[in-house]
Amino acid sequence: MLDGHLRVSREADFAQLIAEQCLTQAQADPRLEWSFKSAALYGFGILTTLGYGKVEPRTPNGRLFTVIYGFIGIPVTVILLTNLGRYLEQLIQKVKKICSKNDPEDDTINGSTLFFIVILYLGSTHFYNATDSMDDQFNRALHW
Repeated sequence: MLDGHLRVSREADFAQLIAEQCLTQAQADPRLEWSFKSAALYGFGILTTLGYGKVEPRTPNGRLFTVIYGFIGIPVTVILLTNLGRYLEQLIQKVKKICSKNDPEDDTINGSTLFFIVILYLGSTHFYNATDSMDDQFNRALHW
């Protein structure tokens, strides 16, 4: 660890100390350890193409399995999510049909659309006001 008592005379020594410090911190990171939770998150990240997390396979066989798992699993996940979306759409249409008393549809905006627009507006306003620099605004807005 760098403290006030350590004096580095050359840039190469300083760079080596920084590299060693980074490596020891990276090895101590608990997010890099495989556990059931991190493995489940890793598998979910592969299937949904999110890529969230820091856990990765270290062996060539593990990496090969990940490629095969993603190659087969991603299309299956897309099909499942598409079918889930269709089912939910049909369910919503049935609920609308039951709840509507055979009133003709008008061209006004419905409540859920208005709610969605308000949420987007409030979220973007919050991030605009909460950030200091333009670059930070773009990164946070991109995440939002």
